[in-house]
This record gives sequence, structure tokens and C-alpha cells, in this order.
Amino acid sequence: MAYSIDVECEQNPPGLDTDQVAALVSQALTLEGVEDGAAVSVLFTDDATVQQLNRDFRGVDQPTDVLSFGLSDFAQPVGGQPEGEDAAFVLPPDTALQLGEVIVSQETAIRQAVQHQRAAAHELAHLVVHGVLHLLGHDHAEPEQERVMRQREDTVLHACGFPPGSAGWSH
Repeated sequence: MAYSIDVECEQNPPGLDTDQVAALVSQALTLEGVEDGAAVSVLFTDDATVQQLNRDFRGVDQPTDVLSFGLSDFAQPVGGQPEGEDAAFVLPPDTALQLGEVIVSQETAIRQAVQHQRAAAHELAHLVVHGVLHLLGHDHAEPEQERVMRQREDTVLHACGFPPGSAGWSH
């Protein structure tokens, strides 16, 4: 499948290049059956930027590892809209479906990698996949939701050459 994936690095993620990030995003979108042409942006930034976004948009004045800002109805809980309900906004024909943006704090990811005893690239890859799955409506608020989300994460990571990502990880 062909997707539009924009990767911006305010800081270069250690051990993870933009092609690998695009492959992770593409694999997650393919696994979830997202149509060709859908667009996702990924930003690698610092704790200060993520803390500001977290404060401004979630009311939590502290950095976090990853934020997802959905721009489509995919950001609703998995299961989608009730039958018969139309999306609030319809894109013109031939316009890519804009799924949203995943913002990763590289500083937090590197600290977590040390805590999880794994390479920084593995932690960063896991967070990218985690963020994309949030854009697609996955959550981990309930045990069954978390189980499904973790299984999806591990499937994508494995397909892209990484070990399972969620073992020993809680979010």
C-alpha cells in the first residue's frame, strides 16, 4: 500500500532513520486496513515541546513519551461511527485522508529505553507504532483494549524487524 508519511526530526532519533519510521507507520496502517493514500505526520522533538503540547491540549503540565493528534474519524474508538451516521466533514475527491500527527519526545523515549533495558531505536519505534494506533482509534484504558493494542504493536514491530515492544511496558 502507498501512504503519505511525513517524518520531521528536530533531533535525529538514534538508530532509527526516516525510512524505518515510514515503514513502521505504513505497516501499522496496512495492518489496520487503511486505504491507500492516507497521510500521517511524525515529529521527533524534545520534552519541552511535548510538555507544552500536553499542557495546551490535554491539561497535563508535564512531558510524556508520545502524543497523537487525530484529524479524522479514525480517531474515534475502534468500532467506528454507529451505522447511518455520516462523518462531520467530507474531503474532496482525490484528497488524501489526513489521519493526524504523532509527536514523540525523544528525551523521554531515551530515558524509557534505559528503564526497559532496550535500545533507544526500539523504544522510539514502539512509540511511533503506539501513536499511530491511537490515531486509528485504539486505546488502552481497559484491559481488553490494552491487550488488543499491545498485540497490534508487537505484530507491526515484528514485521519491521524489531522484537516485541510491549513486554514489560505500561502506559
